[in-house]
Amino acid sequence: MKTFKQTMSAVLALSMMLGIAGCNKQKLSHEGLVKVAKDMGLEELSFAEDYTEALQQFNGEYSVYYSTTDLEEAQYLYDNDVNGLYMFDFRHTSEFTALCESDIDGYNHIWLITFTYPDDAEKFYDQYSELLVDEGKSGNAKGYEYAISTYELEDSDEVLFDGVYLADNMVLVIRSTTEDSGFVTDFCKKMKIVSPTEA
Repeated sequence: MKTFKQTMSAVLALSMMLGIAGCNKQKLSHEGLVKVAKDMGLEELSFAEDYTEALQQFNGEYSVYYSTTDLEEAQYLYDNDVNGLYMFDFRHTSEFTALCESDIDGYNHIWLITFTYPDDAEKFYDQYSELLVDEGKSGNAKGYEYAISTYELEDSDEVLFDGVYLADNMVLVIRSTTEDSGFVTDFCKKMKIVSPTEA
């Protein structure tokens, strides 16, 4: 009887641990982002350079994404697409997923970056948060920290939606300049994160 009770206690303890692990499941993930990109009908690109070229088509209409675990490609995308204007410090990255959607209403850029060191992720998050053009709002949600803002551009119907999200050594960035917030709203709903449109 004693052995039975000990066994049941061990099973109960394991169940509780698994339950807690399930509750703490990572909110941000590259796999989840790729799934959302596919659900939203974005086209997968074959090479990192293809994504960079897409960003340079300022007047083009495209809906694309690219995801890589290759260290050199991840670093290439961070150095050229995120930090092309040298607004941020150099950081080592190990995984990168990028989404870009552009049409006549504006554009939406989304990056999920895995930094090699958690400290670098936090520093990048802090740097990006300081660049938000409006105070917006920030806080903590289940599994991540966030800072978001909405800014109406002068002499334009376009609105700038900005969001940055931190979870462990990963940072998600949403930067959208558009007349239609539908893409950002839909994306955040699918990712189950706070939307910049709520700032």
